Amino acid sequence: MRFEIKSGGVAAILVGIAALSGAVFMLGLLAGYDVGRESASSQAQVATAYPLAPPAAAESSASAPIPSPAAPVAAQSPAAAP
Repeated sequence: MRFEIKSGGVAAILVGIAALSGAVFMLGLLAGYDVGRESASSQAQVATAYPLAPPAAAESSASAPIPSPAAPVAAQSPAAAP
């Protein structure tokens, strides 16, 4: 059994492939648009603003010493112990 595809058949195949490719492309655009819209609405506010207390008077902060953070103490490993 032999199939012959003439010029009309080739044109129909090319038009069909182009139509299916265009449909897949359009569906991809619609899906991407929906994903982008959902992520933009869910990411509307990712941080919370907390009010700060007003700063203290300049005299009291100038005379007060600035505390320094304590340095962490390294634990000795069993291999380094005598």
